[in-house]
Amino acid sequence: MPKKMTKTEEMQLKMNRLAELFGAKTGTKTGVRCSGKWAGTTDYSVTFDNGEHFFISNGMKAWDINFDKIFRTYNRFAEKKSEIIDILRTIEEQDRRTAEEQGLLSYHVIDVDYQKTGGYIGWFYVTIQLSDGRVTTMQETGLKYEIIDFILLDNSEQLKDMPERYRIAGGCTKPDFVFHGYGFDFGAYTMHD
Repeated sequence: MPKKMTKTEEMQLKMNRLAELFGAKTGTKTGVRCSGKWAGTTDYSVTFDNGEHFFISNGMKAWDINFDKIFRTYNRFAEKKSEIIDILRTIEEQDRRTAEEQGLLSYHVIDVDYQKTGGYIGWFYVTIQLSDGRVTTMQETGLKYEIIDFILLDNSEQLKDMPERYRIAGGCTKPDFVFHGYGFDFGAYTMHD
């Protein structure tokens, strides 16, 4: 009969699994003391053996809840990915109609994934091809949290939620295309070479 794992051993297995999902092999809980406004508190992350850090919580009080949510999100992403793409393609159709009304470019969803390195580690992004042939990726805060909620809650209605009317994204003066109900400027709002 196999020996039952301790809570610490189970946590280590989950941190290692999270590391694998981000292209590393192992993960370790690390803490960094805060300064300035947050002096006296500690930021806790999972640090991967490749040097990347995934922020989990400020203080230990929220560690377990936040880690569990993060672990379940990225551990389930692969099984939910095709459903997410299907929903994004439904949104694409709505955006195509809005783009025609506004005289802007439309797009086609190619893929959805998440950042595995860098300052936006864990952020979901959508790779799209604009109707003029340019390919780019979109990273948008609202969409990130809608995807997370969909993965955790199986709430497809949340992900399909579109603004009631067309809006131009903040800071955008001359939109090129419509994405998720908003007008975006290719040069300012997309991740491209």
